[in-house]
Amino acid sequence: MQINMFQESQSFRQWWLFIIMLSPHAIFLTGIYKQVVLHQQFGQNPASTGMLIGVEVFLILLSLFMFTMRLETRIDAQGIHAKFPPIFNRERTYVWTDVKSAYVREYNPLMEYGGWGFRSSMKGNGNAWNVSGNKGLQIEMIDGKKFMIGTQKPEELSAVLNAYNK
Repeated sequence: MQINMFQESQSFRQWWLFIIMLSPHAIFLTGIYKQVVLHQQFGQNPASTGMLIGVEVFLILLSLFMFTMRLETRIDAQGIHAKFPPIFNRERTYVWTDVKSAYVREYNPLMEYGGWGFRSSMKGNGNAWNVSGNKGLQIEMIDGKKFMIGTQKPEELSAVLNAYNK
């Protein structure tokens, strides 16, 4: 008997996200450099050096947090498992007996869920966990709840779902 299992781990690694995250660092590091090393005022109404350093430390921690986030998906004989550490460290499991249907589909993250990350739909599409792209595993539960899990491996995911007849 062949064991069918799917595993995927995704992280926020888009080039534009790096630019968005690194831009404030450039500004605050410039300010710190000017005030600490060059002993020059940074801006018309400069913040204290302590404030600039404090904000930079906060930005570093925020950046580290963003780049440690990952979406982990696993499908096995028990069901569909997902977690989004470090926010959702506890694994969410959808057991096959509670799943009405599960299929891969193309979706519009902005229009259906308001973007990427851990999102809730205002249009009745349920919740979504996604990192990038527009393909995902749509889960519809027997009780009517819906959940979308983004994927970068739609073909592999579909093959495993077909093996479980979902």
